[in-house]
Amino acid sequence: MILNKKSLEEGISLLNSEIFYKKRHRIIFKYILILYSNDKKIDLLTLESELKKDNMLKKVGGVIYLTYLINNSCDFEHIREYIFLIIEKFIIRYLIKLSCFILFNIRNNKVNILNFLNIIQNNIDNIYLKYTETNLTSLKDLLPQTLENINKKEFIPTGFKKLDNIIIGLQESDLIIIASRPGMGKSSLALSLILNIISRKIPVGLFSLEMSSINIISRLIIFESNITYKKLNTSNLNLKEYNLYKRTINKINNYPLYIDDTPYLSLIDFKNKCRMLIKKYNVKLIVIDYLQLISVDDVKYKNREQEISTISRNIKNIAKELKITIIAISQLSRAVEIRGGYKRPMLSDLRESGAIEQDADIVLLLYRPEYYGFKYWNTENKSICKGEAEIIIAKHRNGKLGKIRLRFIKKKAYFTNI
Repeated sequence: MILNKKSLEEGISLLNSEIFYKKRHRIIFKYILILYSNDKKIDLLTLESELKKDNMLKKVGGVIYLTYLINNSCDFEHIREYIFLIIEKFIIRYLIKLSCFILFNIRNNKVNILNFLNIIQNNIDNIYLKYTETNLTSLKDLLPQTLENINKKEFIPTGFKKLDNIIIGLQESDLIIIASRPGMGKSSLALSLILNIISRKIPVGLFSLEMSSINIISRLIIFESNITYKKLNTSNLNLKEYNLYKRTINKINNYPLYIDDTPYLSLIDFKNKCRMLIKKYNVKLIVIDYLQLISVDDVKYKNREQEISTISRNIKNIAKELKITIIAISQLSRAVEIRGGYKRPMLSDLRESGAIEQDADIVLLLYRPEYYGFKYWNTENKSICKGEAEIIIAKHRNGKLGKIRLRFIKKKAYFTNI
């Protein structure tokens, strides 16, 4: 590797000093990197000189050992295979060390098992991401696969026709943000969308950090049956409504919705649960209600914005890595309330907006002027806004922006097409 430029560049791009088992090899590699970074020629003389300068030559076995290494260099044509063999041996040693760490802590009862599982998963994820083969690929190699993906690409329809016309449905690996001020109905919009999707037998995972699973199922029954919330919760149903209730239960019983209403959810927990949902239930969409309630374990941030930045970036990375659509509900800041006029939300109103706005592929802002007591959509054409809502497509990474209107059925807190 030392005497061959191509092999040297290959090795430096894939290896680091911690991978080597012997200390002398770690030191030699470190000094090869120093010479390389200073754009100096790397051979026996320059390496010897650099090591001697720091009194490190004896520690690596002197000139005799350096000469031995150079004379016993491997076949440069197969350098990549040898590099990955070294990495493989390092990973085996790492896993043995990790196994000993696990065994020691379990035997000494020094662990909270859920936190310990997260630590183990994090260690394995880190080693996987750091030492698996690079994803850098030429356009020529990627083009056939890209064309194949375009031809077979599937989009999940939201069930809102005008919205689908603009965003062309939900796409794999996208992070979509639904945001509004409290009381606008963002959770109801997410549930309405979920119902549209699961009624087509497309599996969905829902992480609800505020609303319980019982309340979610109750809402779905109300959506599907048209029975009011009050009647459903007081069981004050007439015979016709009771029969409708039974038919609705039978109907939604087979809907592929998987709910996690754990009030505390860390990023590591979220990623692990997403993996399980995809593997076990072939889930195609994940919904988080809501983003600001996810936590980052064992990390302290200077401010809330930094924490939200970490959360949104990681959620986007999870969507990309697991090749799944993620919808996250988010809050808008109070700037909307202070604003004059019709208080229509803007992208800059996203709470901790910098990070979320950057990471999201699509941002949908929910607006109901009726909530603020307005009778019309605007002062110009006096279009009545009662029972209607507006979805503002404020960001669309791969397409156009726009606005669409939906019907809002207040007694059910349900959104549907106009």
